[in-house]
Amino acid sequence: MEKEIAVVMRNQALQTNRWLGQYLLSLQAFEKAKPSFPETREDKAERTRFAKTQCDKIPGLDPLPAHAVHERTYAPPFRWDKEYPKRLGSAIAGIFSIMGFQTLVFLPIYRGAKWVGDASSDPQVHQAQATILSLIPEKSFDGGVLVPLGLLDNWLLNLLTMTSESPELARILFAVDDQATAFHICQHGILHQFFADEAMRRRFEESWLAHGFQEIDNCRGWVDAQPPPC
Repeated sequence: MEKEIAVVMRNQALQTNRWLGQYLLSLQAFEKAKPSFPETREDKAERTRFAKTQCDKIPGLDPLPAHAVHERTYAPPFRWDKEYPKRLGSAIAGIFSIMGFQTLVFLPIYRGAKWVGDASSDPQVHQAQATILSLIPEKSFDGGVLVPLGLLDNWLLNLLTMTSESPELARILFAVDDQATAFHICQHGILHQFFADEAMRRRFEESWLAHGFQEIDNCRGWVDAQPPPC
């Protein structure tokens, strides 16, 4: 029997993939760090509020060292259209399956971040929001969502449809099994991979390139360069 999508509390999700937890801590540490330039009283108060309310504290985990994480960006071998989210999900799931993986964990970058924003007036976005809300225990939920590979296409269809209208909601990372790497799909639908180990990068890159993905350096430029639908 195929597994279903499940939810886990935030700390549990961060323990599911410890590298993901370390990477999130490093992102949060960067944003709450005291800037090198003078800050106003209001800026300092906001930085303090951010540290108290939106940063995670994970027992036994420390942030990754500064400048230790690198990023690569990969575009799939098909253009953006209404089927793009499902095709992207199927492509990623197929590659991960060949690599022997089973489950992905999706998680907002910040504690207290919402999965779903205000109700949309667009019917498709509204339906995607309703689907996501049906999978999480409450609208304020900031924990993780465990997605089996077989359900990744429909999950990404809803997630990318929803974030296409609210790009700020696209600040969601995901990891696969216990691999020391993390991924993000930006508002343009492009796959970003984060890693600290060069061998890990090569392992995944070989799979991306073998299945038609290409490394790019400009997400918006890639979308704009796509030929129009027939």
